[in-house]
Amino acid sequence: MTFEKRARALEQMFAETSEARCIGPDPDWVAIMDELSALKSSWAVHYRAGQRIEPENLPEKLLGEGYTRTELLELAIARGLEKRGYSTAEIAEGIQHYLRRFEYWDSLRAG
Repeated sequence: MTFEKRARALEQMFAETSEARCIGPDPDWVAIMDELSALKSSWAVHYRAGQRIEPENLPEKLLGEGYTRTELLELAIARGLEKRGYSTAEIAEGIQHYLRRFEYWDSLRAG
């Protein structure tokens, strides 16, 4: 991604969320990140008294074996927005919006 594209994407992101940034973190984003964390932690192996406790692995139960990272993100976004009380139509729009955010941050990490 070129510098110009990154700058435009960043400007658009700030324009879309400028009101939320003025009063604090975006509560929808926080709910999504909490849900993503919960989904990822569900596949962690734990031990109690030396006994292995098999992980629940919610993403695999809900999405099936071999799910993609994008499917995991979509699930986290949908569950996070659902917990915030959004309608099905609003969640569908939110999935696209927040996937673009994840793609933007991924592009920054990639260089």
